[in-house]
Amino acid sequence: MLLILLPNSNNASAQQAATATPTPTSALTFTSISAGWQHTCGLLTNGTAVCWGSINEPYQLTPPTGAFTSISAGGQGHACGLRANGAAVCWGQNGRGQATPPTGTFTSISAGEGHTCGLRSNGAAVCWGANRGTPPTGTFTSISAGTYHTCGLRADGAAVCWGGD
Repeated sequence: MLLILLPNSNNASAQQAATATPTPTSALTFTSISAGWQHTCGLLTNGTAVCWGSINEPYQLTPPTGAFTSISAGGQGHACGLRANGAAVCWGQNGRGQATPPTGTFTSISAGEGHTCGLRSNGAAVCWGANRGTPPTGTFTSISAGTYHTCGLRADGAAVCWGGD
């Protein structure tokens, strides 16, 4: 996938963020992309994370260096990624602990608004940050964190959600 970022002359803060990282004339090739509230993050073909958008200024959504295997941009100013060894790394706003992942390894991660959830290698769901409900026991094959809730998919295809209605 080829993405060329162009500044929006009607929105000064979006233009400033776009010129910070990456530059608006850059032609970058991404392997994955994730959009948050007013920011977007993507993984380049070498696994490097880049983020841009108008929220970059107040919360400094500057990804850490190194390669990631997946990325998820959260609600209001944070993002998380997984390293090849399964370690979760988060950055940006951390007012509710959403950018402070627990130790251990994960196979999947999803950043919501004020919280983040991930799946352990045994399929167990783990969430941190704002209390958006306790994940149910059992195993999941995928997970997606929203604004006030999170949903997971069981191996049999059943969807299970928890948190706010």
